[in-house]
Amino acid sequence: TLIVDSTTINCPNLFTNEFNGHKKKKCTKIHVVLDLNKTVKLFEVGIGSEHDSNFLQNNSRKILDMNPRNFLADAAYFSSSLKSFFESSFCRFLVPKKLQRISHKLYKKRILIENFFASLKQFRGIERSFVRKLENLKSNLSVAFSLLLL
Repeated sequence: TLIVDSTTINCPNLFTNEFNGHKKKKCTKIHVVLDLNKTVKLFEVGIGSEHDSNFLQNNSRKILDMNPRNFLADAAYFSSSLKSFFESSFCRFLVPKKLQRISHKLYKKRILIENFFASLKQFRGIERSFVRKLENLKSNLSVAFSLLLL
């Protein structure tokens, strides 16, 4: 089982003139794919205003190469074309449409990635203003991911 989600961080120097439509401030979005052992299988840094389903469309082949039985995402990643693509590769595409329909088992798996992001945001160097290059942010994230595995 693989789980995908994203979070935003305040790194205004990476992508200029891009605004998150809801928060109206410059930000950067981190997409992470985890397995059930909290191991980061794939991550990508992008513009905060970009829709989540774009990440999944661009990386669906990489995800299917990992041979997951189940793929768990939130509603922002849902599209019928992606669902049919995953299910044609014998991978269950689990996206809860409404909160009432989330089973307890799925919620327990979703909480893994939410807790992962909560502990990731404890690393204050990730959001500091001295991170001016995308490569620096990616290396900071890699170090944080490694420390979270310990």
